[in-house]
Amino acid sequence: MSMMMMPWLLLLLLLVNFSSPAPRLSEKDTCLLDNNKLRQRLKHLQDLLYLYELQLKDILENTYHRTRSGLFSGNRSVQHETL
Repeated sequence: MSMMMMPWLLLLLLLVNFSSPAPRLSEKDTCLLDNNKLRQRLKHLQDLLYLYELQLKDILENTYHRTRSGLFSGNRSVQHETL
Protein backbone atom coordinates (compact mmCIF):
# COMPACT_ATOMS: atom_id res chain seq x y z
CA MET A 1 0.00 0.00 0.00
CA SER A 2 1.16 3.43 -0.70
CA MET A 3 1.68 6.08 1.94
CA MET A 4 -1.24 8.05 0.49
CA MET A 5 -3.68 5.22 1.24
CA MET A 6 -2.66 4.73 4.87
CA PRO A 7 -4.43 7.80 6.33
CA TRP A 8 -7.60 6.98 4.43
CA LEU A 9 -7.51 3.37 5.56
CA LEU A 10 -6.96 4.46 9.16
CA LEU A 11 -9.83 6.94 8.90
CA LEU A 12 -12.08 4.24 7.46
CA LEU A 13 -11.27 1.88 10.35
CA LEU A 14 -11.98 4.59 12.91
CA LEU A 15 -15.29 5.49 11.31
CA VAL A 16 -16.41 1.87 11.27
CA ASN A 17 -15.53 1.44 14.96
CA PHE A 18 -17.19 4.65 16.13
CA SER A 19 -20.24 4.43 13.92
CA SER A 20 -21.61 1.34 15.62
CA PRO A 21 -24.91 1.98 17.38
CA ALA A 22 -24.84 2.96 21.02
CA PRO A 23 -25.72 0.21 23.45
CA ARG A 24 -29.43 0.22 24.18
CA LEU A 25 -30.98 -0.11 27.58
CA SER A 26 -32.60 -3.39 28.38
CA GLU A 27 -36.37 -3.57 28.31
CA LYS A 28 -36.41 -3.75 32.11
CA ASP A 29 -34.29 -0.59 32.42
CA THR A 30 -36.51 1.23 29.95
CA CYS A 31 -39.58 0.23 31.95
CA LEU A 32 -37.94 1.39 35.18
CA LEU A 33 -37.15 4.77 33.65
CA ASP A 34 -40.69 5.11 32.32
CA ASN A 35 -42.13 4.16 35.71
CA ASN A 36 -39.96 6.74 37.42
CA LYS A 37 -41.13 9.46 35.02
CA LEU A 38 -44.74 8.44 35.58
CA ARG A 39 -44.27 8.51 39.36
CA GLN A 40 -42.85 12.03 39.14
CA ARG A 41 -45.76 13.15 36.96
CA LEU A 42 -48.26 11.53 39.33
CA LYS A 43 -46.66 13.28 42.32
CA HIS A 44 -46.85 16.61 40.49
CA LEU A 45 -50.54 16.10 39.67
CA GLN A 46 -51.30 15.06 43.25
CA ASP A 47 -49.62 18.22 44.52
CA LEU A 48 -51.70 20.32 42.15
CA LEU A 49 -54.88 18.55 43.24
CA TYR A 50 -54.06 19.23 46.89
CA LEU A 51 -53.42 22.90 46.13
CA TYR A 52 -56.71 23.24 44.25
CA GLU A 53 -58.60 21.48 47.04
CA LEU A 54 -57.17 23.97 49.54
CA GLN A 55 -58.19 26.87 47.32
CA LEU A 56 -61.71 25.48 46.93
CA LYS A 57 -61.99 24.93 50.68
CA ASP A 58 -60.88 28.50 51.28
CA ILE A 59 -63.47 29.84 48.86
CA LEU A 60 -66.32 27.74 50.26
CA GLU A 61 -65.58 28.34 53.95
CA ASN A 62 -64.83 32.03 53.80
CA THR A 63 -67.60 34.41 52.93
CA TYR A 64 -65.45 37.46 52.39
CA HIS A 65 -65.97 37.19 48.65
CA ARG A 66 -69.77 37.13 49.08
CA THR A 67 -70.26 39.89 51.62
CA ARG A 68 -71.32 43.20 50.26
CA SER A 69 -69.82 46.28 51.70
CA GLY A 70 -72.10 49.26 52.09
CA LEU A 71 -69.16 51.50 51.46
CA PHE A 72 -67.99 49.87 48.25
CA SER A 73 -71.26 48.53 46.92
CA GLY A 74 -72.26 49.78 43.52
CA ASN A 75 -75.95 49.55 44.49
CA ARG A 76 -75.88 52.00 47.39
CA SER A 77 -78.12 54.97 47.19
CA VAL A 78 -76.40 58.29 46.85
CA GLN A 79 -77.61 61.04 49.15
CA HIS A 80 -76.67 64.57 48.35
CA GLU A 81 -76.38 67.01 51.18
CA THR A 82 -77.54 70.53 50.63
CA LEU A 83 -75.61 73.35 52.16
